[in-house]
Amino acid sequence: MQSQITVVKNKPSIVYLITGIVLMFMLMTAVQLGLSELFQSIDRNFKPSKVVLMKVSGHLVAGLVILLFAHRELFKTKESIIKRLGLRKPKLSVLDISALALGSLFFGWMARQLALKLFSFFGHLAETKELPVFENLTTGWGILMILTIAIAPGFVEEIAYRGFLQRGLIKKHSPFLAIFISSVLFGLAHITPQEIVFTFFMGLWLGIISYRTNSIWPTIFCHITVNGWSSAYMVGKQLWTFPVTPPMVFNVLFCIAFVYSIKILVTKKKIYEKN
Repeated sequence: MQSQITVVKNKPSIVYLITGIVLMFMLMTAVQLGLSELFQSIDRNFKPSKVVLMKVSGHLVAGLVILLFAHRELFKTKESIIKRLGLRKPKLSVLDISALALGSLFFGWMARQLALKLFSFFGHLAETKELPVFENLTTGWGILMILTIAIAPGFVEEIAYRGFLQRGLIKKHSPFLAIFISSVLFGLAHITPQEIVFTFFMGLWLGIISYRTNSIWPTIFCHITVNGWSSAYMVGKQLWTFPVTPPMVFNVLFCIAFVYSIKILVTKKKIYEKN
């Protein structure tokens, strides 16, 4: 009985978990805003090198904060950090992970359309700003910027929201509540109204994938794919004359992948719940 009580006490509290996320967000934002002000004082041109440095620096600080909070928690529980953050290899094939990643693009498109529809009733809140035109953007810098925008948030945000927060909440609360809370905070971290709604729904989708597969590796790949696709298209329209909207064939492919993703999550549910 005593050992059971000790285990329960060692489970992280919701206050501790949310404190870690809030502190991570505040420090990451402070670093990025500080660098932005510094860059503006030196050179007001919008250059890709600034985006890369801000993204890398901000997410590096964010990752360190989450690892420190996780380490403090694990010092008491003696659980491995790989297991705690969900960094174990998932029992999924390459085809399964690819389908989840491409299916996330279709889900993201639906979430974006829903966000636009919801805010279409609120005038200026529904307006979308044009993406900035970068000064001196070359192919090399364009590719580096795409990789940075895709990989830095893809790793750090999944470790933070699906790994540290959601998996920590599941230790004491229902999966539904854990996924919901992590999705709300994930959405709020993106500040603007439309992005909050969009990322909230994306958080639900990624949270379900993480829970069903008992790993955050699939969601890391999904997150990287979504960010990579959007940033590649942003850069591609400036550098490589991409069309304003992607060809329909991509939407069909992503839709098929989404349907297959649902099949994966439904049919393999019991396998992962046993782990």
